[in-house]
Amino acid sequence: MKCEWVQENILLYIYSELADDARYELEQHLGRCPECAAELKSARAFHATLSKLPVQEPSPNLLASARMRLQEKLETAPQGGWWQRLTFDPASWLRQMRFSPALARRGSLSRSGWDHVPCLSPEIERPEWAAR
Repeated sequence: MKCEWVQENILLYIYSELADDARYELEQHLGRCPECAAELKSARAFHATLSKLPVQEPSPNLLASARMRLQEKLETAPQGGWWQRLTFDPASWLRQMRFSPALARRGSLSRSGWDHVPCLSPEIERPEWAAR
């Protein structure tokens, strides 16, 4: 197992989101690699520090306005026919995934994997808090 893979998945390990086999492999690697073990210790300390901070909840006005804008966009979005729901158009899907270039770039998703990826409408604007 490579250190790069371990460091990319260390947060999944902290949040117990790794599959059992991957978790076992990661733990084995941590026992052999002091650099990755130090990275885990640092990530756990950072997680503990963040966990002490209060969670900021959005204001009710922000939630209400966001829901209203979403509802408006959903009502005005063009609806496809039944045949469009039965067909798969990769080009259309990739255009919709413009906010996720890493996922769109990844070509190794299986046919069943495409069904679980959320579909973003190109008409919906990115919220101000999510702007980069």
